[in-house]
Amino acid sequence: MSPRWIALAIAAAAILFLVYRGTEQGLVYYYTPTEIHALTGTDIEKRIRVGGLVEGGSLQRTEGSLLLKFRISDGAQAVDVLFSGAPPDLFQEGRGAIAEGQWKPEGVFEADNILVKHSEEYQPVYDASSGSKPPYREP
Repeated sequence: MSPRWIALAIAAAAILFLVYRGTEQGLVYYYTPTEIHALTGTDIEKRIRVGGLVEGGSLQRTEGSLLLKFRISDGAQAVDVLFSGAPPDLFQEGRGAIAEGQWKPEGVFEADNILVKHSEEYQPVYDASSGSKPPYREP
């Protein structure tokens, strides 16, 4: 083999390695609360997502801080979630949510990001002072 082919092979191997490492670090697996309780070993050390419904009556806010504690349930089991930060505007009990973070051996999921499921229908804000009729039917 000529030195040129060897250099090309080394460059190709380096590029493949960088692509592999980049995609591996960017993957965040999604689990349900039932699957979370089955995690063991190295699975616990990975960054993961857990999703379900925020249980009614489980949302607790700490006075004077941005700490939230709530439970996400899939109907069979639930996971306690701790989140420090401002939650999305649509975050509330009884709604679908996905928490992204790390499962701790103590049995608590520490989230650093929350995604909230919302309606796909856009309805513009109705201004009653304009005198126009709302673009949708009011109940």
